[in-house]
This record gives sequence, C-alpha cells and structure tokens, in this order.
Amino acid sequence: MLPIAKAGYSRKFREEHEEEILLHQAAKNAFDEMGVKKLPKVKELQSEYARLLEEKEKTYAEYRRSREEMRKLLLAAKANGIVY
Repeated sequence: MLPIAKAGYSRKFREEHEEEILLHQAAKNAFDEMGVKKLPKVKELQSEYARLLEEKEKTYAEYRRSREEMRKLLLAAKANGIVY
C-alpha cells in the first residue's frame, strides 16, 4: 500500500473512502496478475455473452436428449432384470 501523501489522498479523504480505495487496489492487482491491460468494451462483452448463451442452449438441448435416452435404457435394463 502506498503512503497517503504519495498516493495523492488527504488523510481525511483516505479515512472516508478507505473501503472503496482498498477494493480498487485489489481489483487493479487482480487485473495486473492476469495480464489485463485494457478492459473489454461493454459491446464486446454483450456479443460474447450472446454467443455463449446460444452455445449453452444448443449444448443443453443435447444434454436433455442424452438424459432421456439414458432414462429409457435404464428403464429397459430394469425391466429385463439387469441392475447397474
């Protein structure tokens, strides 16, 4: 943590905004560790979110079909006396 004078904060300001300053510093440190220099634009994030949501919906539909097939197979196995 930087000394108050070096960080450019007055003692009173630092005391009043201590929590926000610490959150900001923690976020900056996290981004620095990840190597993020520039945050993505909201538009980019929205398009990525839309793409991921579409992918999730396709994948989930496949999951539901597979789950239903598994249920049918387990039911058939149980009817034939096969226990897993």
